[in-house]
Amino acid sequence: MSADSLFAAPPPATQALPADLELMPLNAARNLPALKQAGRGGRRPDPATLHRWSTVGVKVGGQRIKLETVRIGGGPRQTNGAAVSRFVMRLNQAGPAPIREADAPRVAHEHAEAELAAAGI
Repeated sequence: MSADSLFAAPPPATQALPADLELMPLNAARNLPALKQAGRGGRRPDPATLHRWSTVGVKVGGQRIKLETVRIGGGPRQTNGAAVSRFVMRLNQAGPAPIREADAPRVAHEHAEAELAAAGI
């Protein structure tokens, strides 16, 4: 059983997890290279953000994309580097994120400055 197939469908309760599966709690996953620049301003995302990505997901282009996690017993959610990489890849394939309402004035200003610069003003 590969790590990919573990996250594709939950294993039956009687099936053991592979010994070589390197799971880590979500608060440790924020240090993975794929997520180091995921936060705003180049900061790592907060563990609460990772938890939200795994439970609620991220809505992009009308679809909801979730970070794959497993829970063993009553412990915290855990993931691995392959699941994080797949999450980031699916987000990038879904297209650009919509402009948030709070960012709209800044984006409009940047576009206006670019048009003025192109016109030589």
